[in-house]
Amino acid sequence: MEEKRNCPWCESGHDGPKHVDSKDCVFCNFTDKEVVIYEDNLFTSFLSRAPLNNYHAIIVPKKHYIDTYEIPDEVLAKMYILAKKITKAIKQASKADGVSWMHDDGTAKTAEHFTLHLFPRYKKDNICGHYVRQEDPGLIVRAQYTEEIKKFL
Repeated sequence: MEEKRNCPWCESGHDGPKHVDSKDCVFCNFTDKEVVIYEDNLFTSFLSRAPLNNYHAIIVPKKHYIDTYEIPDEVLAKMYILAKKITKAIKQASKADGVSWMHDDGTAKTAEHFTLHLFPRYKKDNICGHYVRQEDPGLIVRAQYTEEIKKFL
């Protein structure tokens, strides 16, 4: 029996991502056509079954990419253009004050497929990340981090 892992970010008991290939991937084999908002040869967008707010949509590429590092630039660019279009529709349909976008790679992932979540936001909706901001390390340290990142660009 597989041990249930705690999410290293929120420490809940959800199962984290499973290593699956496309034949076993829930997003590659999505069948709930009743909740599909948009579909073309590259992407499917549908309403989440675990929404943060009503009208919470997910966009997935039809090809099985696991994370940002695998997805080709041109596919990612098209996905974000589509996200902008769907965001406008969600905002109008939901009468939201705004729409947040969320994608996780690595540790925080809950699915073994690249996903982009779009969810409406309302004043006082109590959706807040479990992010705890650190103190500013100062300009010198931030400049060091900047140089370290630039080495890999």
